[in-house]
Amino acid sequence: MAEPLNATFFAFQKREKGGVLLGASASFLILMVVLLVAFGVAVWAVMGQDFFTWSQQMAQASGKTAPGQLPANLGRIFLIFPIEMVWLFVIFVALAAYESSCLRWMIRGERSSPMNLHFGADMWRVYGTYWVWFLYLFGAYIVFIIVLVATGFIGATIGGRDNSAVTGLAIIGVGVVWVLGWIYVTTRLAPAAATSIGVREFAPLKAWRVSDGRFWPLFGSYLSLFILYFLAIVAVGIVFFGAMYANIFSRLDWSSIGSDPQGFSRSYNALVTQQMFGNPLSIALYIAGQVANYAVGAVFWLMFYGVNARALVAAAKEGKVEAPGVNVAEQFS
Repeated sequence: MAEPLNATFFAFQKREKGGVLLGASASFLILMVVLLVAFGVAVWAVMGQDFFTWSQQMAQASGKTAPGQLPANLGRIFLIFPIEMVWLFVIFVALAAYESSCLRWMIRGERSSPMNLHFGADMWRVYGTYWVWFLYLFGAYIVFIIVLVATGFIGATIGGRDNSAVTGLAIIGVGVVWVLGWIYVTTRLAPAAATSIGVREFAPLKAWRVSDGRFWPLFGSYLSLFILYFLAIVAVGIVFFGAMYANIFSRLDWSSIGSDPQGFSRSYNALVTQQMFGNPLSIALYIAGQVANYAVGAVFWLMFYGVNARALVAAAKEGKVEAPGVNVAEQFS
C-alpha cells in the first residue's frame, strides 16, 4: 500500500538547513523590481513623455469609439510591442529560475546560486514546461470550441429548430464532461516541472506516471491551496483596502450605473485614483498591500511547488520513476 502523500505543507517541512526558500523568494522579488524598472526605462527611451500623452489619449478614447472603430493612436502601441515581448521572455525565464531553484532544494536538497536562483539546465527544463502548458491549454481550448460547435449543430439537427432544449442540454452535458476531464488531466500533469527536475531531463509527460494512483490526494491538496489562497487574499484586501473601497462605494452615484454606465465608470476610476494616491497614508497602504499580496502569493506558490515535489519524491520511492539524488532531500526532513 502506498504511503500517504501529505503534500499540502511539504514545502515547509523542517530541513537541516533553512533560509533557502526565503532567500530565493527575496531574490526573485528583487529581480522582478529590477526588470520592472528596466521595462520602464526601455519604454521611456523609445517614447519618452509621449508615452504618458498616449496613455491619456487612449484612456479618454476608451468607450467613446463606435463599434468596430479603433482609437486614433492605437498604432503607437507597436512601438513598445517588441520591448514587451523581450520583457515577457525574461520574466518567464526568471520565474523558471525561481521555480527550478525551489524544486531542486525540495527534491534533492541542492542549493542554487547566485542569488539562490538557478540559471542552469534545470531552469530551461522548467521554462520548456511552461511552453508545454501553453500549448496544452491553447490546444484544449481550440478543441473544446470545435466540440461545442459540433455538439450544438448535432443537437439542433436532432431536436429541430423548434426544440432548442435538446441543443442546450447537449451543450451543457458536453461542457460538464469537458471540464471534469480537463480537471483530471491537468491534475495528473501538474507535477510536470518537478518531474523534469527530479529525473534530470526534459520529461514533462512523465508526470502522468508520477501522479498514477495519486489523483485524489493531489486534487485535494490543490483545492485546499486554492481555498486558503482565496481567503488570505480577501483578508489582505480587507485589511489594506477595505476602508478605502468602502469610502469609494459610499461616494458613488449608483443610480447612474444603468443610465450612464460610461460616466459611472469614469467616476469610479477617478475616485479610485484620488483615494489610492491622494495622500501619503493612502500611498503607504497601497504599497504595503502590494507587498502583502506578493508575500501571500509567494507562500502559496511555494506550497504549490511543494505539492509537486512531494509527488515526485513519493513516485521515486515507489519506483515509478528514476530520480537520482532524491533521497538527499529526504535526509533533511
